[in-house]
Amino acid sequence: TNFTWKVSKTTQYFIRRKKNEDEIQEYFIDECKALKVLPEIKLHVVDTHSIPLLSTQKPDFVFIQKGKPLDPLNVVAVGEIRTSHNFKNADIGHAVAFGKKVLQLQLQRQYVYAVLTDCIIRIFRGDNNLFSYRYILPEPLTYKTSEPPNSWKYLVTLVENSPDQLGWIEPSINFADGNTIKTVTLVRSISVGRTSIVYEGTLENNESSVVVKKSKKRTIFTLLYQ
Repeated sequence: TNFTWKVSKTTQYFIRRKKNEDEIQEYFIDECKALKVLPEIKLHVVDTHSIPLLSTQKPDFVFIQKGKPLDPLNVVAVGEIRTSHNFKNADIGHAVAFGKKVLQLQLQRQYVYAVLTDCIIRIFRGDNNLFSYRYILPEPLTYKTSEPPNSWKYLVTLVENSPDQLGWIEPSINFADGNTIKTVTLVRSISVGRTSIVYEGTLENNESSVVVKKSKKRTIFTLLYQ
């Protein structure tokens, strides 16, 4: 799949290579943190390799909009770091699994991007809880000349995009209350069970907090209390 965004002109870059995967992860995050000071940047890269952020899953890092708290509902894109440039199907499948989990937690979202070191994957929600994905061919992330490599341009372009440009949608659920449709804005994910997901939210035009339980297999929502 071709890379379809307008490619970034930012030239900050990775200046060295490391071989150990833990060191690469640390170095990758440090380089991405340095991007925060740039005015063009709309998303921050957050290290989550030790945090079970997506239910029990621990992606190496996630992209979060500036000013938003770290929560599954606020994940704009997700990432995993690997040392090899020649990724196996298992590596791609691992990154895709994180993207699928984001879509399962963000109910209205139709697609999400996952970054596998220097490969960008787009995961789509289909019918009947089925998912599909496409990805661009991996490009070298480190500099070999003074010209920024494509993979670094792609990564910086990603964080220069707004959340909605990357498929993120403000999380909410509509409920029928008699002849009236009420909207619950989801604030955070409380828990993820085997058959359902529980969210905290607020009712439209009402500051009262509510809890919503959603079945994983069917589009059934239960307003637990308010």
